[in-house]
Amino acid sequence: SSNHKYDTTDYFSVDPQFGTEEDLKLLVENCHKRGIRILLDGVFNHCGYYFPAFQDLLENGERSRYRDWFLPSGLPLETDPPNYECVGGFKWMPKLNLANAETRDYFIRVGKHWVRSCHIDGWRLDVADEVEGRFWERFSCEIKEEFPDAILIGETWGDAGRLVLGNRLDSAMNYLFKSAVTDWAARGSISTPEFDHRINRMLGLYPEEIRLRMYNLLDSHDTPRFLYECAGDKRKLRVAVAFMMTFPGCPAVFYGDEIGLTGANDPDCRRAMLWDRDRQDLSLLEWYRALISLRKRTPSLIYGG
Repeated sequence: SSNHKYDTTDYFSVDPQFGTEEDLKLLVENCHKRGIRILLDGVFNHCGYYFPAFQDLLENGERSRYRDWFLPSGLPLETDPPNYECVGGFKWMPKLNLANAETRDYFIRVGKHWVRSCHIDGWRLDVADEVEGRFWERFSCEIKEEFPDAILIGETWGDAGRLVLGNRLDSAMNYLFKSAVTDWAARGSISTPEFDHRINRMLGLYPEEIRLRMYNLLDSHDTPRFLYECAGDKRKLRVAVAFMMTFPGCPAVFYGDEIGLTGANDPDCRRAMLWDRDRQDLSLLEWYRALISLRKRTPSLIYGG
């Protein structure tokens, strides 16, 4: 019901504001023809206020069969303020209890459904570090058993060890990388030795095979744009992009960065794409293309050796 769509009501249908399931299938099919893989953003840590299971608990209290799907501190539920766990105290996004077997089974079905029906290539998993670790072990095991090439990427803003070590997720959003590069190259708030220390500490957290899979980003839908952080200085952005493209791991380009899109924190960082080429920075675009091309033809940059 919101503009950001992180308050899911129905996990088994496409939001009509985005199109239809047939549109999604067509998108995936055409991307696959071009060698592009598609992940969906799995919001399994919490749901929307109007998710039917939560509405049932709201209406029926102790009598609800969904009592153990959520984390209320008391019943009946109260919403102002909420007496149940939710994201950031925001009543519209109740937290799910994935320690409950029935809830786990439901979201594993969701995970498999979209890979089966629309042939997506995996999941980016929202707020993954706040989810029961045993859930990710089972989710990963069941997805990989049926779809061994699916990739699972978790969101965390700190050490991703509990997500990527053991039989859990393949990769995680590397916000430790992002914050170090931003502080050094954009803000100039740390020295080069301090930057070196933070980057090497981050590398030391994970074995090599994990380091090569980490999702290295400069900004995202949850942070100010890198170009905003460096006050529009594209020289600094070019330096940061060059570092990201030559660093061990998976470089992640947030849409629009490559043509000079800027923006403060959410929602400004989620501005619509600039499609008018007269308003795009085409020299910056060529910088990205040159670095991507260099990386793709240089095994030592791909594999970190």
